[in-house]
Amino acid sequence: MLAAGIWRSQMRECDLLEHGEVVMGCVVRQWSDQKQGSSVEYEFTDFLGQTHRAVGFDRTMRLYSGMPVPVFYDRDNPKRQIAYCAALHEVILPAVVEPRSEELITKP
Repeated sequence: MLAAGIWRSQMRECDLLEHGEVVMGCVVRQWSDQKQGSSVEYEFTDFLGQTHRAVGFDRTMRLYSGMPVPVFYDRDNPKRQIAYCAALHEVILPAVVEPRSEELITKP
C-alpha cells in the first residue's frame, strides 16, 4: 500500500513538472532539523495575481530567506504545486541554438 502511495505522488509530481505553469516564487523562511533536513516556506503569485504560500523540502540544502525558487503549479488548482527544490525529478530544458553571425547576414 505504501508503494502505491509513493507511486501516485510521483505521478502527480511528474504531471505538474510536465504540464503545470511555472513561476518564480520567493523563499519566505528556511529551517533545518536533523531528522528531515532543510525545509522552506515560499510564496508565489499565480496567473490571476493571487498569492499562495506553501512549505516544501529543500533537497538542494542551499536556499535561504529572500531567494527565488521556481514553482510549478496547476493553473486550475494552484493548491496543487511543488517548488523545484522539493522535486525528486529533474527538468531538462531544450537547448537554445543561437545563429552564428554570418547566418544573420542575408546575401543577395
